[in-house]
Amino acid sequence: MPKNTFFNLPKDKINKIIEVSIDEFAEYSYNNASINRIVEAADIAKGSFYQYFEDKKDLYKYIIEEAEKKKLSYLMDVVDKQYYSNYFKSLKELYLAEMKFAMNSPKLSIIILDLEKSNDNSLKREILGDTYNVNKVYEELLLKGIDNRDISDDIDIKLNTFLLGSLNISILEYYMYEVNLDFEQATKYIDNIVELFKNGIKDKKRLVRNVEDRFY
Repeated sequence: MPKNTFFNLPKDKINKIIEVSIDEFAEYSYNNASINRIVEAADIAKGSFYQYFEDKKDLYKYIIEEAEKKKLSYLMDVVDKQYYSNYFKSLKELYLAEMKFAMNSPKLSIIILDLEKSNDNSLKREILGDTYNVNKVYEELLLKGIDNRDISDDIDIKLNTFLLGSLNISILEYYMYEVNLDFEQATKYIDNIVELFKNGIKDKKRLVRNVEDRFY
């Protein structure tokens, strides 16, 4: 966490440091980000930086925490305001909220994606350990779907939560890089994913034929 001296700075100076830090981590990722470039862009002395943060990792963790809070606010907005009708509609709305977050905060989305895709698992555990895990939202939705009898009550909650969270990352990546922030195309992509969860990949026509064969 930043030191008290950081939060005691004037608001505009705090915002400037955060802004240039987001730019740096979004462009260069954590490993290649430079404190020298950050302090130069923020117009602060390098010595002052260490009065605000312990090191680069301390700053990075703070940026990640703020990014996760902002993303979570989009998800909770759906959870809080949407009247629950069925599991699959709610799942689609959550994925759309993820895309809206990426659309409105593309640099923060890039920073989150870079960390999620990192092979440095120890870094991920250290950085994400104290942040609210957005997968909790997907787990709670699964439980609500079971209570509402939209989905089977014998599913593996942990496995499906992991899969939904992983797809959340893939959706952000697809939206950011594959369709270049094309909301309409990404929405179709989400429709296909939700449909896959809802109906699976089994040949429904063959299932119908098998049923017909039993009666005729």
